Formats: sequence, structure tokens, C-alpha cells
Amino acid sequence: MTPSLLIFIDHFRPGYRFGGPIPAVENLIGLLRDQYDLFIVTRDRDAGDTAPYPDLTTGEWLNRDGYHVLYLPPDQITFCRVGQLLSERPEAMVYTNSLFSVFTRLLLLNSFLMKRLLTVAPRGELLPGAIRLKAWKKEPYVQLLRWLMTDQLRWHATSIHEKQEILYWLGVGNKQVVVAPDLPIRLSPRPPHYKQAKQLRLIWLARIARNKGLLFLLDCLEQVPEGVTLTIYGPVVDERYWQACLQRICASRHRIVYRGDVMPTAVRDTLVPYDFLVMPTSGENFGHGIAEALSVGLPVLISDQTPWQHLYEQRAGWNLPLHTDRWVDVLTNCLDMGPIAYIERAIGARTVLDRIFDRSAALAQYQQLFSPVSAPL
Repeated sequence: MTPSLLIFIDHFRPGYRFGGPIPAVENLIGLLRDQYDLFIVTRDRDAGDTAPYPDLTTGEWLNRDGYHVLYLPPDQITFCRVGQLLSERPEAMVYTNSLFSVFTRLLLLNSFLMKRLLTVAPRGELLPGAIRLKAWKKEPYVQLLRWLMTDQLRWHATSIHEKQEILYWLGVGNKQVVVAPDLPIRLSPRPPHYKQAKQLRLIWLARIARNKGLLFLLDCLEQVPEGVTLTIYGPVVDERYWQACLQRICASRHRIVYRGDVMPTAVRDTLVPYDFLVMPTSGENFGHGIAEALSVGLPVLISDQTPWQHLYEQRAGWNLPLHTDRWVDVLTNCLDMGPIAYIERAIGARTVLDRIFDRSAALAQYQQLFSPVSAPL
């Protein structure tokens, strides 16, 4: 009998504004569709939207390529409805994405009452850069979870570092936290790219939010000689922060433009013309945009607060501490860089994913995560 996996996520395809959890679950489906019957429960609209997706049936299971999906309107995201979904599939392993999701809160209550094993993926929400945002609201909730902790909960960490944060914040036993890595989206490599010295074309491909570091980048650029073009793509999720960024953009000596959202199907072609992806984030659990850039052969300039380390040694870019002088130096270096030095980094970027990710090993780790009895990996 094929095992079943019931997955809850706040937003899913065709949405894209929810960030990393969507491609994380999408890639998980690609890994597990031949080993599990997969059922996805999600909202009927994208993050930030008040209207549902057009022409999409809600409230009933829909068949997709290798999985089933249920889109729920807001009035159906209730304790009773979630309990009904659990009762309909008593044999399924239950997996929820985000510690602070309303689905997770409802699942916690139901799992306690039904004695049902629940696997929770915090998706980086306990990492220092994330939990500091609105800490006054998050930390009491986390402390309540710590007090209510039972053996019915299993935790999914996508790295050893995230496992350490889960152990620290939740006080769970080592056996309750299983490490299984996020999986990258591999886009087709771009043709050879020519970079001209004294010109630098940067692309920002991320949400406009305080933890992503756009304001820090704009401040750094003002200390870099002229010749930089920065194109910004991504949804604005913090309007007040974006207004502060706009003030810097309007006063900048460089050419900086905002292009809005990018549909997932257009990401590869959007990345192709640029020299570097840039993102001085204060913390990423994975960084799917970083993986997409590397896969097409686009070097990256990012902070040291992501799993993507030792990029300079791999000739794939830089991962830097969030120190202005260091970023200014490297941005200036990138501006001065000519075509020969750049080609080495473009080639290095394409090889990073092959060195880091082993699909067979990842499959074994996820099978361990979703087994009825799990041991630490």
C-alpha cells in the first residue's frame, strides 16, 4: 500500500508571493510523487490577496500531476474542517509548513485531541534574523509551544544550523528533529554572458521586506563609483520599508528601477541579462532565488546568513558579513571586473548545485522524516 502524506501550506501554486515555502513544497512533490500519495491543503488565494484565484474550484480535491490539491476559502479554514481532513485520511502522515500558520495552530489542537503525529517545518522562522522581527508577538507563542511540547510532534530542519535553533527555542529531544535539506529548482543554463569592465548590472529578485536588506544595499551603492544598474523584482510586503527605499532610489547616482513581480515561469529569462544576483539578507533558511541564479550560471553577491557558503572559494560569487565597507569593496570589485574574470565566476556558479545536492541522499532523508518512527539523521 502506498503511504500517504497530507501537506498543509498557507499558499501554493498558482500563487508565488509567499516566498520560499512554495518552491520548497513544489520540489518536495517532485521528489516524493513516485513514493507517496500526496495531498496538499492550501488557501484559495495568493499571499496578500483578498480575492481568490480566478477560475479555480474551491472546497473539493483537484487532481494535479502527481498530487491532489484542496483550495480552501477563509470561512473553511476552521478547527472542524481541519479535523475532518485528518479523519478522512487516518493513515496519512501530516506535515505543515510554518510555525505561525493558522493551519499549524489548528493542526496542533487537533493532533493533541486525536493523538495524531504531526510534523512541523518552521521554514527558518526560528533563525535569528527571522524571529527578531515582531519578537514581541512570536516569542510568547514559541514559549507556549515549548510548554505544550509532546512526543506527538516531529520537527523538520533543513540544515544542522536550523536544527540547533529548533532545539534551543523549543527544548525538544534530539530524536524529535530530523534534518532533510530543501531542494533547489534547476533552471537551464544561459548562453555565455559578456560582462564589460566599469559596468555592473545587478538584479534583486526577492520580496521587498526589512529582513531582505534592500535598504542596506542602496546605502552601500551610494559609496560605489558610477556605472551600476540595479533592477528590482519582487512583491512589496512592507510598504513603510519600501517608502524608505524609494527615497534612496530617487536620490541615487545609479540607475535603479523597480519592475514588480516575476511569474515563476519567467524567472530564468529574467535572470539571463544580468551580471550578479544581489541580496544582503539578514537570514535565509534556503534561498530559492539564490539557487535559481546559480543554476543558470549567474554569480551571486549575498550575505553570510544563508546556507550558501564558501562561494568565493568556488568562484561563484561572495557571501559577506553585513558590514558596509566590505560590501562597498566587493561591489566596486564587481564593477571593475572584466569579461575574463567574470567567465570564471559564471562557470563556477553553474557547478555549485552539482557539488552540494545529492538527490538520492535527500530522498532517503525525507523517507526518514515521514516514517511512522523516526530517528535522528
